[in-house]
Amino acid sequence: MRSGNTAAAMRYYHDKIESIYSGDTGSAFVNGGVLKEIRDWVNAKRDTPLGEDEATTHMENTCHAIHDYLKLYFPAYRPQIGGKVRGHQVSRVWELGERLGKDDGRCLACHKRVKGFNVTKLQNHLQGSVKRQGIQCPAINNYILSRLERILKEMNEDQ
Repeated sequence: MRSGNTAAAMRYYHDKIESIYSGDTGSAFVNGGVLKEIRDWVNAKRDTPLGEDEATTHMENTCHAIHDYLKLYFPAYRPQIGGKVRGHQVSRVWELGERLGKDDGRCLACHKRVKGFNVTKLQNHLQGSVKRQGIQCPAINNYILSRLERILKEMNEDQ
């Protein structure tokens, strides 16, 4: 990383993150491990990614993960979910996933990309109810499961 970017990143961390989440946040939605990792980078207790290519990839992955976190935990960030697209109602289950192109999609919790991803496959992935695999999303937590259950309950009540 160039020194200007590093300095800007450190200023941002000190001004926007450390000042708000300096210790135990008391929030179930803030990953203390991630904050410790960031704090360790800033305090040079952990090596930063080597080389510009690796640093760029790491930066892009971090930005992508932050955007996914915002979409997943702050559904108001995506007001189009629950609305209509080309006259069809968009399932609110998509609050927990994202369409990629016409037929593909991915889980916002674990970032897994799947060809032929639809709302049923997303729901099965989150609940672990796929008959062939029976594997639940590795990033699932009680908040995501309870939100999915609430969405499904509301959808059933609307029918």
